[in-house]
Amino acid sequence: MNRRDFLYGMSGALVGGARALPVEGAVTERPDARDSFMISNVSVFDSARGVLVPDQTVVIQDDVIAAVGTGVRDDSFDVTRIDGRGKYLLPGLIDAH
Repeated sequence: MNRRDFLYGMSGALVGGARALPVEGAVTERPDARDSFMISNVSVFDSARGVLVPDQTVVIQDDVIAAVGTGVRDDSFDVTRIDGRGKYLLPGLIDAH
């Protein structure tokens, strides 16, 4: 084995070893899937029509979409509220994890 082969091998071992180290502040567990929340004033992409629908309210309860639309009342759900003003929401097409 020459010096170049040794250095390539060692650099690969160092990079591989560094990938296994924990990153400070990294999320180590998935949030509770049963968390419920409401995103209001968000622009929702309607992929069926190919348009952006502004000022929508989306309610997620127990990891399921419970309501979408403009007539969703804020007081109808006991959930965490998120202001989506100036944000966009796209449908989740796949779970790649």
